[in-house]
Amino acid sequence: HRDSLTKNKTTVEIEGKSYAKAIFLIGIENPNYKENLEFTTKINNKMNELYPNLSKGIYQKGGEGVNGVYNQDFSKYTILLEIGGYQNTPIEVLNSTLAFAECFMEVIKTYES
Repeated sequence: HRDSLTKNKTTVEIEGKSYAKAIFLIGIENPNYKENLEFTTKINNKMNELYPNLSKGIYQKGGEGVNGVYNQDFSKYTILLEIGGYQNTPIEVLNSTLAFAECFMEVIKTYES
C-alpha cells in the first residue's frame, strides 16, 4: 500500500537506517476480530520494542460503506500491513518488510504448533 502522506510523515530513521513507516489495519466486522487484534497487537508491540516509531499503530476500521472484514475472517491470525507512502524508496520499504518479518517470527515462535 502506498500512503498519500509526504515522506517526512512516512519515513523514520532508526540507528542510521531509513525505514518506511508501517500501519496495521484490522477490520472490526469479522468473526475473528478479537483474535486478529490480539495477534496484531503482539506484533505491533514487538516492532515498537525493536524498531521504535516504525509502526504507526493499529487502525481498526468498520462501519457503513467500509470493508470491515479485509479477508480477516479466513483466520484468527490474518493481518493487513500497509507500508510507506508514494515517496518512499524501494529500499526503505524493504528495510521495513525485513523488520516486520523479524518481529513476526519472534511473535509466532511463542505460539504452539
